[in-house]
Amino acid sequence: MAEEIQTQEKEDQSKDNSLENSELKDYEFNYKWGEMLKMVRVRFPGNSKSFPFLLREFPFTYGQSVMALSDRGIQVGYINSFPYEVPYT
Repeated sequence: MAEEIQTQEKEDQSKDNSLENSELKDYEFNYKWGEMLKMVRVRFPGNSKSFPFLLREFPFTYGQSVMALSDRGIQVGYINSFPYEVPYT
């Protein structure tokens, strides 16, 4: 009786592990660990704090006005920094 319970628990654990592994295989990651991402900081009017945004290959420059998604919805903001790179973690 005890052996049947132990084998059943092992089977349940292996099913859970296989589900987790299949979910990870189905999900594709956009970036690899340690890959350098090009970022820029954007400041919105009425807010003194600037927020980081992914720059990718867009040719934005310092001081340029952009439309970006803020905590209050889509707003016009201003690029507040030069492009910088951060490793993906």
